[in-house]
Amino acid sequence: MTNASESGLRAAHLPPRPEAGASPAQFKDWSSFVGGHRHFVAPVCTSLDAEDPGGPASTTASANDLYNGSNTSYNWAGYDATGRSFTYAEMTWTVPSVTEPGNLTVVSSIWPGLGTGNSSGDLLIQAGTEQDGALYLGSIVRKSYSTWWEAYPANKSQGLNIAISPGDTFYVQVGKTASNVAYYYLANETSGAWTSFTKSFAGSTILGKQADWIVERTKACGVSCTFPSLNNFGRESLGTAQGYSGSSWFPLSSLTRNTFTMYDKAGTELAYPTAIGTGGTTFNVQWLNYGNTDPA
Repeated sequence: MTNASESGLRAAHLPPRPEAGASPAQFKDWSSFVGGHRHFVAPVCTSLDAEDPGGPASTTASANDLYNGSNTSYNWAGYDATGRSFTYAEMTWTVPSVTEPGNLTVVSSIWPGLGTGNSSGDLLIQAGTEQDGALYLGSIVRKSYSTWWEAYPANKSQGLNIAISPGDTFYVQVGKTASNVAYYYLANETSGAWTSFTKSFAGSTILGKQADWIVERTKACGVSCTFPSLNNFGRESLGTAQGYSGSSWFPLSSLTRNTFTMYDKAGTELAYPTAIGTGGTTFNVQWLNYGNTDPA
């Protein structure tokens, strides 16, 4: 598929090909991802919950809840970028293990996104992996690893049938093909399983004025909504963090960007993003503390 025409790539729901001369690093990554995918999985979407518009009662990758200013957050750690009209954003990472002290429910979600999610006029298009540990019977933690997509706040989070395990390399590209049509491409680079699809959202708009590369403390909703404790993912390495604008890919380092450091509502720092690495598309998110379970 690496030699397919642009129309052929679109028909196969594959990401657009970067220019080899203008963006050699991005072209190399694209060739590796597209050429390495061994089998397509027809997407089967599962609504994760009937609660809380824009997200499930179990977990939802939701809009950023700011805390004490624009660079701190109750639920995000990472970067966003503004100043351009983006049509795609992408990222790769290694699925972390669920690590907890044995007496906490912990959550973590990793994803690239497009948009803010502040309203139906600016949807947040996102997809990624979820790593959770649910405490039950007082002392048993049930660990789970899953993949999902969302268009916040227009739809509830949807689970996907791409299986993952700790240590798998995962790649996601999200974007828009029209003002109300979202594009999703997810690939487990370790197993070779990948899927892609589009979804339309009548009455909503994907502006694409912001791109996001985030590790999240995902919201959990039942009788009420909370931010559970943050899974101890250690030092999570994120790569291929870039956005597509006009006809070119732009590495994160070249974009006007904001950093987000995550705190709980008691003021304890939970996680922070490191500086961007050589090449402009890599950074780490460092876990610091589990934090409290907070009302959302």
